[in-house]
Amino acid sequence: MPLLNSGILPGGTPGVELQNTVRRIFTPSLFVQIGQASPTLALLMRNARVARGGVSPVTFSLQTTGMVSGNWAGYLGNFNAPQPIPGINANAEFNQCMFLMPIPYLFAERAITDRAKIVDILAARMSDARRFYVDSISNGLVISGTTYSAGLFAKNGGTYPLAIQTLYDAYDDGTNTATYGNVVRATYPVYDASYQASVGAINTRKAMFAKIIQVSTLGIGNVTVANGGPGGGGEPPDIVIMSPGDWTALEQDFQTSEQFYITPGSQFGKDQYVNSGFAALRLGQTMIFFDQYCPQGTAFIINSKYLALFLNELAPFAFTGWESTVPVNQLGWVGVIVVLMTLACAMPRSGGKLVGITGNAF
Repeated sequence: MPLLNSGILPGGTPGVELQNTVRRIFTPSLFVQIGQASPTLALLMRNARVARGGVSPVTFSLQTTGMVSGNWAGYLGNFNAPQPIPGINANAEFNQCMFLMPIPYLFAERAITDRAKIVDILAARMSDARRFYVDSISNGLVISGTTYSAGLFAKNGGTYPLAIQTLYDAYDDGTNTATYGNVVRATYPVYDASYQASVGAINTRKAMFAKIIQVSTLGIGNVTVANGGPGGGGEPPDIVIMSPGDWTALEQDFQTSEQFYITPGSQFGKDQYVNSGFAALRLGQTMIFFDQYCPQGTAFIINSKYLALFLNELAPFAFTGWESTVPVNQLGWVGVIVVLMTLACAMPRSGGKLVGITGNAF
């Protein structure tokens, strides 16, 4: 409905007359009001790997125990008789999961809009498929099935078997996800991640850096440390994902150390500005950024070397083409965008999950 009695447009009968005799001018663009970008998904897509057919097409062979031994020797150089020690005794297996986005297009819809469209509704739907994928998958990557009401995208330890296993599943010590990649964590605790609950306030550089070091070093040699998990064996993680509020609380600690220097006798010109704040935070070699999908109070500490998104070479966002809907008694067409994918972490102990963070900035 036109907005009458506003600006230069009168109300009453003059406004009604104009409404009935003057056409409205539409901006020939569609402005999408929903959906958000996801830095986590962008990172995974940038480093995505190719998967192919087969049963459990993403399989990692796991060495869970030592395979050799040694001893100190004296002048004669004697050593113990070598014995083969089986150490590769488990496989982590991940199946691909299929994500479908059907696109409808009715014959009557085409007949009405063919010569009179302002916005191409079909093009808008095709474009919205990307938004739907980003929004849905990004949400599921960092939210467990128990907290994401739709329950479509977070596997949550097998509760939703059609969905991929997510960061919540990968970075756990068996508390929430007892089996990951078909590996029972109670049997192979080396496949645990560092899971720390009731973390509290870590909104300072010193507190966060301590957590990063804990994930890197706790439990070296497969010795479980209370409230720490097995740890990453000394290899530092390179990414931390936090909620915007938790990240901002930490960023404020960085900002308190900011200093601005002006050369004596100089001043800021009209083309200059004060550069303050940070696009991302860095502690040691670890980059810390926020993901708006990450729930408040939770942070994921990741070594991206061991985490990858696998896309099948036959369906990395493949489009089926348009098929008639006449066989189902409807005049129109339907096409489907198909994604075959899985998210897999080869070494969960390289990262961790922090839960119960307090001190959110907003």
